[in-house]
Amino acid sequence: MRGKRRTWLGTRWARAAASGVAALGLAGGVQLVSAVPAEAAIGAIQVIAGPLSPTNSEPLKSASANCPPGTQIISGGGWVFVNGRGADADSVVLSQLQPVHSTSGGQDSFVVLGQEMAPGTSSTWWVQAFAVCGQVPGLHVVAGHSALGSQPEQKADALCASSERVLGVGGRIVNPVGKVTLTKVAPLTATTAEVVADEDATGLTSNWQIEAYAVCAPAPAGYQVVANTSSSTANSDPEQVAFVNCPPGTRALGTGAVELSPKPGTGLQVVFPGSPLEVVAVESTPTSLLWGPTLVQGICAT
Repeated sequence: MRGKRRTWLGTRWARAAASGVAALGLAGGVQLVSAVPAEAAIGAIQVIAGPLSPTNSEPLKSASANCPPGTQIISGGGWVFVNGRGADADSVVLSQLQPVHSTSGGQDSFVVLGQEMAPGTSSTWWVQAFAVCGQVPGLHVVAGHSALGSQPEQKADALCASSERVLGVGGRIVNPVGKVTLTKVAPLTATTAEVVADEDATGLTSNWQIEAYAVCAPAPAGYQVVANTSSSTANSDPEQVAFVNCPPGTRALGTGAVELSPKPGTGLQVVFPGSPLEVVAVESTPTSLLWGPTLVQGICAT
């Protein structure tokens, strides 16, 4: 598995590094999940690769990707990478994937935070953000949050209006401390984005909280959500990788990521809005328990 993972990482890096600003048209075979009536059209879409964060062994790192002036944030993604890909390669995960939409004429962006899971790593690592940008009439970002508490799993939903559709999703762990992982950042329905986070195997005695984000807009033409899984069943692989493309004639607006059966210490490491869309979940703390499979969703439209 780890040898294959290095190949996938190299392929993704080549796709991401090809240009700081890329317009991606996606096509391919998929499993259809849902479809809704068409109501509006979306213009050109660009995927912006933000700069790498500093490379060091600090426990938290952030990165952002900015949309070009005159465009809006539709969705985004990010990934963390541990240099050397040694035994601790999966000890770093994503703890924030957040669309930031300006209501005062400023630049939209997508912000990503990576965190080391306890007990941390002495290896150097970095994080990178990606922004999916375009011009979408009526676009806005809605947030929701879980109740502050110490339960081992928390869920938060962000709701669009019934006449709107979820174009992009995001989530974050508030004040991450290396003990909680994101295990779902995805559309639950056509109008709801859901985020799930889970404590690691040793748990957390203090209260914590998560936030969910939905990028909402009137339903674009050809709106549908497609999905694919890393495997047909749960397993104990240290890394689970899933790919999906939007159907021919449609474009990818957003990416959803779901661990279908998470276990303490598993978490999202990659949500990549490339071609194909890609999600990677990892065991940040090794476990012999069966978990997953991991599901990638493509939010698509014409």
